[in-house]
Amino acid sequence: MASGASLAVAVVTLFQVPLLLVFYPWAALTGGLLAGAVVIFAAKRAQSPLQIVLVGIAVTAFINACIIALISLAGTSGSVLVLFYFLLGSLANRTWEHVWIVAPWAAVCLPLGLLLARPLNTLRLGDHAARSLGMRVGRVRTLALLPGAGLVAAVVAVTGPIGWIGLLAPHLTRRALRSEDPRKVLAFSALTGAALLTMADVGAKLAIAPAETPVGLWTAVLGGPVLLLLLRDRILRSDHERD
Repeated sequence: MASGASLAVAVVTLFQVPLLLVFYPWAALTGGLLAGAVVIFAAKRAQSPLQIVLVGIAVTAFINACIIALISLAGTSGSVLVLFYFLLGSLANRTWEHVWIVAPWAAVCLPLGLLLARPLNTLRLGDHAARSLGMRVGRVRTLALLPGAGLVAAVVAVTGPIGWIGLLAPHLTRRALRSEDPRKVLAFSALTGAALLTMADVGAKLAIAPAETPVGLWTAVLGGPVLLLLLRDRILRSDHERD
């Protein structure tokens, strides 16, 4: 969804669409929802969570290619430089004005996401088991897409796509809580993600002070290896349990 939101903002920036900052999240939401809908439709026949992840990776790669194509077509205009720094993801020069843009989205989407914890817990049993319990799997996934897309759109519109936080926070939270229950993981993942982003931003500000590096670079460089270690540990633990 972040890549879809980024593509929407890229279109607005490169084509210099006259749009007020307060409406940027709506443009990003459109892109995020379209990307999420494509993933859900393409993964309709997926048999495992891994297949859904692979579909998401493929859609993200395609959208990123579209963003690169747009930048290439734009040439050397000033908008390209603005978009370049936006796509790195940064908290530099963000003020309370930006906070108030995100706040209403968080106030609506966070409670909606938490309300979906129980059906998501059932969905963890697998599509077949969830359907046997009377759940409409497609509808639940679509409902989960809406608050997720809203939160992603608001944040991406203000800070750019700061990657890896959304992947790392749930894994670290599950490990700390020793629980897979979404009713616990969803709430604490928000706190874990906030802590990770704060630490990354401190590093971005201090690394080559007084200059500030984009925080998105730090989350990508540090987040990738950490996620691989967490996944490796989880795979080894699963193999050990099967043995």
